[in-house]
Amino acid sequence: MDVPPGDVRIETRLDEEHPVGRVVVPVEIRVGERFGKTVRVSAFVNVPVEIVAARHSIAKNQVLTADDLETRTMDATRIRGAVIRSLDDAVGLVARRAVSAGEPLKKSDLAAAPVVRKGDIVTLVVQSPGLSLTAYGVVQESAAAGDVAKIQNLDSGVELRARITDAHTAHVEL
Repeated sequence: MDVPPGDVRIETRLDEEHPVGRVVVPVEIRVGERFGKTVRVSAFVNVPVEIVAARHSIAKNQVLTADDLETRTMDATRIRGAVIRSLDDAVGLVARRAVSAGEPLKKSDLAAAPVVRKGDIVTLVVQSPGLSLTAYGVVQESAAAGDVAKIQNLDSGVELRARITDAHTAHVEL
């Protein structure tokens, strides 16, 4: 394209508010106050974001520590799924699957660490207005605080489901 002599201005405008990936950008070329020409330029927009990745290989069911993790800058266009963006959001959680060194951690890869494991003894609590009963039970499956787990009443042998409160207590919901 030939551009006549004069004060040349090049202006661009994006049709999208937050363009990411491959975009086509209209570029206006002006000479002085006169409009010259609009050309469309194809570009690739990279958006760097901080993510949390495995510093080394992480085993399934491993409780994560800060030493297991690192932050990296990654192009947002290459991220698939909801990734962990802060170390604080991952430390203390458990890997649901094996994670390779350098691999970004996704929210779906992590779970709360169990506070009870199969075979643990907990106090079962049943409460309703004016009534509170307790009994001991054996946990039948690992569970995190807030999870509902199978627990077998030690006295009756009856298996029931109770919400795990902490490492020592589970509440039976009526």
